[in-house]
Amino acid sequence: MSPLVCCFLERVILILKSIFEYSDDRGNRIVYEGATMEGKITVNFRGINNTLKVGQGNHFDFFSALFDCDNGLIEIGNSYCGLSLSAFIRVGQDSSVEIGDDSSSTSMVNISAAEGSTVRLGNKVTMRSSNYILSDDSHPIFSVLDGSRVNSSRDIHIDDNVFLADGVAVLGGSFVGKNSLLSRNTVVKRTIPNNCLVSGSPAKIVAKNVSWENTVLLK
Repeated sequence: MSPLVCCFLERVILILKSIFEYSDDRGNRIVYEGATMEGKITVNFRGINNTLKVGQGNHFDFFSALFDCDNGLIEIGNSYCGLSLSAFIRVGQDSSVEIGDDSSSTSMVNISAAEGSTVRLGNKVTMRSSNYILSDDSHPIFSVLDGSRVNSSRDIHIDDNVFLADGVAVLGGSFVGKNSLLSRNTVVKRTIPNNCLVSGSPAKIVAKNVSWENTVLLK
């Protein structure tokens, strides 16, 4: 399947509307074993030497991958449980987004890594809707006193079996430990230990030594 090719600001842009094993002469590639995945899918290569790796068993209700620059990586692990992931994922220069096995979302989430940063999600990370996981602020901000940059991109690590409720934002420099829960509309820009319930903007720990199960309460 051939990509749509266009030019913008002297960059060659390659747009694919499905996920299948792919490589081109610009070093961009999709690493995927399985039947072609079609639907609401867009893979946009705007640079060179970018890689999308998709594990087996994945199902995307909506998926958009944007490689804005060069040497980017998006890697999505295997899905053994049949859960779906809906996401818009952007990677910038020398940046990566790595998502572990059986991680899922109930609606579209936004993930961005730029300026050489890494966003890493562990296994069985459960996201709800309107979640933002952003290593960068989209635009640089500078001090008017000395011209120094005040908002450089920073890595994000969300460990295994973390739950993100509706409206949660996880920002650059954050670490969220295993089995922790981020309640609705929480904004995280700090380290959260394992097994914590977190709430608020900015995030505060409201309970420790807790965990959760990915089951629905029917009673």
